[in-house]
Amino acid sequence: MVVHAKDEPYLATSIPKRVRIFEWIQEEQQICLLSPYTDLIKVLLPDGNVKEENKWQTTHLDVAREISKNLANNALIAKVNCVLWDMTRPLEEDSQLQIFRFDDDEGHDTFWHSSSHILGQSHEMEYGCKICIGPCTTRGEGFYSDVFCGDSGLNDDHLKLIEARALKAVAKKHPFKQFAITLVEARECTPGMARKMSQFTSRLFAILMKMLLDIEDDPAWHTAETEDEDAGETSNYSVGQECLDRLSISLGGNLIVPVASEQLLAYLAAPEWQKRLAALIALAQIAEGCSKVMIKNLEQVVAMVLNSSPDQHPHVRWAAINAIGGQLSTDLGLYLQVQYHRGVFPALAAAMDDFQNPRVETHATSALLNFSENCTHDILTPYLDGIVCKLLVLLLNGKHRES
Repeated sequence: MVVHAKDEPYLATSIPKRVRIFEWIQEEQQICLLSPYTDLIKVLLPDGNVKEENKWQTTHLDVAREISKNLANNALIAKVNCVLWDMTRPLEEDSQLQIFRFDDDEGHDTFWHSSSHILGQSHEMEYGCKICIGPCTTRGEGFYSDVFCGDSGLNDDHLKLIEARALKAVAKKHPFKQFAITLVEARECTPGMARKMSQFTSRLFAILMKMLLDIEDDPAWHTAETEDEDAGETSNYSVGQECLDRLSISLGGNLIVPVASEQLLAYLAAPEWQKRLAALIALAQIAEGCSKVMIKNLEQVVAMVLNSSPDQHPHVRWAAINAIGGQLSTDLGLYLQVQYHRGVFPALAAAMDDFQNPRVETHATSALLNFSENCTHDILTPYLDGIVCKLLVLLLNGKHRES
């Protein structure tokens, strides 16, 4: 008889925690499945045929059934836009879809992958090992489980018990479910993870900054028309903004600000207007998630923006105004108003004179009103005469343009 000690306290803590995380992710994704999506998406098959399917409703298995009953009965895994997904996962966007059987390399990989999970579970439940890197597979050779057993080792008798445990798990026929989560969601599940991956955070931030460079100087943008406010922006640019916001909220200022400071300063010093623009856009996007840390470095933050307000390119001037009178005023308002009103008010007032660039001119007016909203009487009074004069000039110019 094999006698071995299990780390019962570890198992009692680790397994319920994993179950809670899994259930939380499953619940979040189930909300998407229950949403009343009516959008149609296009699915490109390997033979060139294109099918129209329902977003978040049609699964890969549904598509297999539409093709043939035999394919559906033997399908093991799907590849969607070059990524492997379970057959029961709904389609989320326009996709290139491939479906694989067991005899395909991708089918073997999936089978070994799932088997490795079972082996890891068996190690943990039977012998008390701690699961490490995995699941581990080797194409054409099989699979293994990487576990930590402390000072103990495994012998043939132990392996028999583990095999028996694996067979019991297989007999229960539990379905395999795979969920993909973002770094932000992973951090919410396991907050300590992010503190161990500062180098990855730096690389990811750099990638998102590069996405902000994907913007064109569209002539339509330079007008003050609302419908053209996104002119020149690409999907990369929009996604980059959204991801910077989510990343900073998730990871927080202690991780993001040190990474951002170095990269933003380099971008602000670049000759390309797109880089200077990207730095200011990024600064505004991370303000909400990094406000507590940015307040401690407010002098540097304000200097970045005010030094960019007279930039030669209208896009960059607009971004400086957007940062100081938009997100920074919202998230750092009181500190910004009390300590730096002497620099901010003149910068915004000067931008209101940019008659050659209506987009900059009107945005400066909005930013000034936003910045002034919660200013105390003592702070605002010295600037009121100048502000009123600027507004009157804008009204007169507006009438002249209309006529």
